[in-house]
Formats: sequence, C-alpha cells, structure tokens
Amino acid sequence: MTALRPAVLIVGGSGAFGAHVCRRLARLKLWRIVIGGRQVANAAALIEELAVLDPGSAPAFVAIDRNKPTSEHIRTLGISALVDAAGPFQDSSYALVEAAIAAGVHYIDLCDARAFAKGVGAFDSVAKLAGVAVLTGASSTPAISNAMLRDLVAGWQSIDRISVAILPGNKAPRSQSVMAAILSWVGESVRVFDDGRWQKKPGWSGSHKVPLGTLGWRNAALAETPDLDVLVEDFHPRISARFHAGLELGVMHHGLRFVGLFRQWRLLPRLDRLTGWFRLLAQPLARFGTDAGGMVVEAVGVDAQGQSVRGMTRLVARDGNGPIIPALASVAILKRLAEGELSFRGADHAGRHVETSEIMALVADLSIKLESELQIRHAALFRMVLGDLAFDQMPKATKSVHRGAPAVMVFGLADIEPADTIGGRMISALFRFPRPGRQVPLDVLIEQTDKGERWVRRYRGREMVSLMGSPDVNGKTLEETFGIFSFRMKITARRDGLDMQMISARVGLVPLPGFLVPEVTATERVDKLGRHLFDVSIGLPVIGRIVRYRGWLAEA
Repeated sequence: MTALRPAVLIVGGSGAFGAHVCRRLARLKLWRIVIGGRQVANAAALIEELAVLDPGSAPAFVAIDRNKPTSEHIRTLGISALVDAAGPFQDSSYALVEAAIAAGVHYIDLCDARAFAKGVGAFDSVAKLAGVAVLTGASSTPAISNAMLRDLVAGWQSIDRISVAILPGNKAPRSQSVMAAILSWVGESVRVFDDGRWQKKPGWSGSHKVPLGTLGWRNAALAETPDLDVLVEDFHPRISARFHAGLELGVMHHGLRFVGLFRQWRLLPRLDRLTGWFRLLAQPLARFGTDAGGMVVEAVGVDAQGQSVRGMTRLVARDGNGPIIPALASVAILKRLAEGELSFRGADHAGRHVETSEIMALVADLSIKLESELQIRHAALFRMVLGDLAFDQMPKATKSVHRGAPAVMVFGLADIEPADTIGGRMISALFRFPRPGRQVPLDVLIEQTDKGERWVRRYRGREMVSLMGSPDVNGKTLEETFGIFSFRMKITARRDGLDMQMISARVGLVPLPGFLVPEVTATERVDKLGRHLFDVSIGLPVIGRIVRYRGWLAEA
C-alpha cells in the first residue's frame, strides 16, 4: 500500500511551520513524507512522531540545501511534489522553483515575501510546459486570507475597501526566519493601494485597534506581504487594500514602531540584520500575553442587493493552535493533488486554488473557529442631516456627490484665488489649502465611515484631508475636522444645489471666540453639462481672504 502513495518532499520539514505541514499531512494518509533539511538530528523526533500518526507515510530524511538544489538530485528522490517551508523568502533566489520544474515536480511554498511571490509568475509558461503546478504563498497570507475574502464578498456588486490583519498571541513561537521576515520591512518604504491610488508608506506605521471577536481588540500596523498586490489584482477595490500585522503586547508592538522610526530616518541598518538582538530582547516577555490569536478579513462595498455593507470574517485560534494555520493551505493543495482534483498547471498564487471549507475541514479537531458578521451601513451623512425630503429635492449630481456609499471618486478643474495678506497665506499653508492657479486639476475621494465621511482632496501635489460628521443631526449642522481644528456649519438643501454657512469653530474641545471664527461661504450647483459645481470662500476678520476655490467635478 505504501508503494502506491505519491511522495512529497517538505524542505524545512523539521522547522516551526514545516513540522505542522508534516503532521497535518500524515493525518490524511495520502502521501509518503520526505523531510528535507541540513541535519538528520533535527528531524529524528519528528520522523518517529509521523510514523506513529501514519505508518504508511514511511517518513524519511534527505539532506538538501534550498539555496543550492539540483534537478538531478530531486529526480533521484522519486517525489511527485515539493513544499518549501524553510524560508526566509526575503532576498531568496528561485533555485528551488527552477529545480522542481526541471525535475517535473509540483512546487508549493509558504512564502510571505511580496517580491518573491510576485516573481513566481515569471515561471508560468515553463511550468505549463513541464506539466506541473507552481503555487506560491500557500500560507496564512495570501492563500487563506484570499479564500476567506472570496467567501465574504461573493456576489457583491463592488468593493470599496479591503483590510486583512494577522494578530498572533504573544506565546506563539517565533522562529529566527519569521522574525527576520518581519524585520526586513519595518521602517522601510512599502507600496500600498490607499485612497484610490498607489503610494508609499513606512512599514509598521498607522497603528490602530482591530476587533478579534471574543479575544478583544488587538494592535495592528501596516505590514508588507503578497496580499498588498493580490488583493488589488483579484478583488479590484476602488479605495484601498491594506494588510496589517500586530504584536499582542503593547510594549512590543509600539516599541517596534519606535525602533522602525530610526530605520525610517536611516539611523539604523536594515532591522533584519539585527534579528538576533531582537530575539534576545523579546525572550523575557515570552511568558506574558496569551496563546490565542487569529486573522481578520474585512470588506466594505455594495452587496448583491445593492445595499452598502461591511462584512468581517475572523479566524480565531485558541490553545496554542495559531502556528498550525500557516501550514494548512499547502496541506489542502497536496490533498487535491493526491486525489486528482487539482487540474491547474502553471505558476500562480495559492489563494486562487484553496477554499475556506477545505482549510476548516483540516482542523475540525482543533479549537480553530470562523466567526463572520455582515452589517448594513448607515444612511449617507448628508441624507441623515437634511432628511429624506430635503435631500431628494436636490439635483442628481449634488445627491450623487453626497450619496455616502459606494465611495465617491470625482475629478475636475478649479480656479484658486490666493490669500489677501501674508497672514492669510500662512494660514492657507498650515491647512494645506490648494496653491493659487487657474484650471488646476483636482480629484476628490469621499468615503463613508462609521463616524461620518472622510474627504481627501488633491490639488496638484497638495492634499487636504478632513473628517465630516454631525454633532446634531436634528439641527441640520455638520462638523468638519482638520486635525485639531473643527468647524461647524449649517447646510441648506435647494432644488438647484446646496448651501453651507459657518456657525462656530473650536480647537480640540475649546470653542473659538467669534472674531477668530472663519468666514466661510460655500455653494454647490449643477451646470448645463450635469457637472457638480462648487464655490468655496474662506476668510478671517482683519486678515481677510485665506483662499477661494471654485470649479467643477464629475465622476470618473
């Protein structure tokens, strides 16, 4: 019976994740397992364990260096598939990929390195010719995160925003290669799709809280993984696709951001070169925190019924089972291969070839559970403030700009008049109001949030970001906040548009006296072409005009 089974080589099989791949695979009783590594001593105990779990797996060891493999060596092993669970994949070569293809062997890896995963696509043609599947990222990210998201947004008409976060418990083991992988991008420039465009932000920046269901709230910050590309390629979000990671203990999470700032300012070398020091610093804290963690996938968009919704799925692991999750996608793929259910040949990311149901079936015996929720989002801010009757009387273009969801993305041209005085110009620069000019290109993003609306205005290299909310819905007022400054305005709906008038202002919680409250007039109308027109003038007593901008906007 053993001889009829296909054989699989698990490179790094005695490591933290590789051992979990071997154990879960042995439970399936579908493969003969060959553990690849540098020293047999490291695999001896695991080989004995696998032989007990499944004697038919005939576990064995073979010496192999993932950085210097040969196709001839791989052919002599008599294997059908190969899993690279060794890593780290940052700055790694494709030697093992090339050797596997040349040997006619299916290749799977647990890659979490963005550049490496993206480069695997170059092997698509040669893999097809060789008749093998080359699947990268068969780990928590992007494979399982992709599968969870695919289930979450099934049937949706459009997606505005996607967010994924991995949040392990502090007692989860962290190998040298895992720590090196994380440190390789902390403080480095990370390319991310945000606010409707590709831009660069520092790794481990933007720290915030993420709900992890019954485990409470966890810290999370920007992380660089293949998801940052895959989420955009596969789901086409209009506004953003973010990936976050976090450390359970605040002192470690925020401490890493603090150290990341020094790398960002180039006062330290690449942090992965200091991995040994970081492991040493983390050891005294290993006994704190919990052994529970998980992954959160969130999306905001329009569902099949045309409703604005926010969906969230959490994969929560307790009792120290979190480290098993990165092993599951590769095991699911190997199960498909052994059962003849994976027809794909070529090179691709693994997330397109696994399903959440397959993943969960592999851990039915463990305390790893899925939790999902779907919320219908609140009505648009301007509709709430004005009321349905007043809102509906406005022109179509005006209502569209203030519809709330799906997110509004508009572009246009504006004429910008400068401040009257030096003081006015200083205030204009402080608030990043647009620079003077005629027919200045601009684009505006308006995204509905739980607290109101987030406005991002871009005028030729200058960006203005504000948050709009309503402190008094029944009073027909809005409050727009720029940093610590908040401005309260009365809004009036008209059959030909909308008017806004300043009422009061404050700094933090402190109200400004009347003579410091800006004089703001803002009107919105519609021209004969159906374009949204705007005219905004901002000034201060004595100082005079700070800025005036007027023009038109249309949906992209």
